[in-house]
Amino acid sequence: MPILSSAVFDNKGRPYDVAKILTPDFLFDEEAYQRYSRVFLPITYVLSYGLQFAALAALVTHTACWHGRDIWRQWKRSLIETEAERTNKTYQPLPTTSRDNLNSANGKFIGANKRSRRDDRRQSLSSNPGLDNLMGGEDVHCRLMRRYDDAPISWYLITFAIMTAIASTQGLKFAADLKLGHYMKIPPRTLFTVQMVSTVVSSFIQILVLNWMFGNIPRICTPEAMNGFTCPIARVHFNGSILWGVVGPKRFFGEKGIYRPLTWAFLGGAIAPIGVWLLGRGSRRSVWRKVNLPVLLGSLSWIPPATGLNFSVWAIACFLFNYVVRRRAPAWWGKYTMTLSAALDSSLAFGLVTVFFGFVYPGWTDGFKWWGTEVYKQ
Repeated sequence: MPILSSAVFDNKGRPYDVAKILTPDFLFDEEAYQRYSRVFLPITYVLSYGLQFAALAALVTHTACWHGRDIWRQWKRSLIETEAERTNKTYQPLPTTSRDNLNSANGKFIGANKRSRRDDRRQSLSSNPGLDNLMGGEDVHCRLMRRYDDAPISWYLITFAIMTAIASTQGLKFAADLKLGHYMKIPPRTLFTVQMVSTVVSSFIQILVLNWMFGNIPRICTPEAMNGFTCPIARVHFNGSILWGVVGPKRFFGEKGIYRPLTWAFLGGAIAPIGVWLLGRGSRRSVWRKVNLPVLLGSLSWIPPATGLNFSVWAIACFLFNYVVRRRAPAWWGKYTMTLSAALDSSLAFGLVTVFFGFVYPGWTDGFKWWGTEVYKQ
């Protein structure tokens, strides 16, 4: 097996063919699984799941050690009315019926699928990021909340992940925007309208673009796809559904699972922040105070599909702007660093659209090869 790959493999080293272990109703076939092969993970998948387990546990311990007192203090202060709250009282509040109707419509839309009614159990997700912009592994969190003992169903897992991990992540982003708008004194009805309209518009646009890509890009989401449309993130999520939804975590992390030692990462992730806290709490200038294990472990869990190239570019950019420029030109850094970050993100998006529709789609790049077009394939 390759060291770095977005695929999972069978006992002969070939990409795992999940169709061989499914019934015509797309349910798990135990006998076919025993005849075919167990699922084997490349080393990067093993490291990724271990790091995600550790990051999830480290987030709780890190928050309690470094920010427990601040959270308790802020909770008590939240009972006192602030200037922003007094100002926002002049705006017409958003009625709770708007949110209730939206939630009801979403629930009915999902319940319209007859498959989603086969299992009437419900799960709830309580995500505690601890600090703004400090997110835990909601994806693994939600998959672990998934039923464990009985035979899993892949479509159930996908629906469950959408209604927990993805919904909670987007909800936290919306809440962060609402918090910013609260302190910017933007009327709540205006914020809610902008969020809902943008969500509806972007949903239709994404579906249209996706259908267009499936109809116009040959061999899309395969290793032979043109122009790098190999869908690495989608393949990782698909392989994750094999592990957590088709075969089930019990066969990987149970008593007889070959990857059971990975569960020790929970204990290691919970203990490690305590050591960092003990080393750094004695001095405000201690370098240990700058070590954030949840961020470190959580970022590395993006491998795969991320590679060393992704992290090396990030490390170089952060070193140049957050160390060199910040030390030599702090005024410039404080005024323009956030603007530069937004400019780099937006320029990448506009550049991709321009290059694809301006050069690739018309066929002007057919047969054109150089190091930059081939290195990602190696």
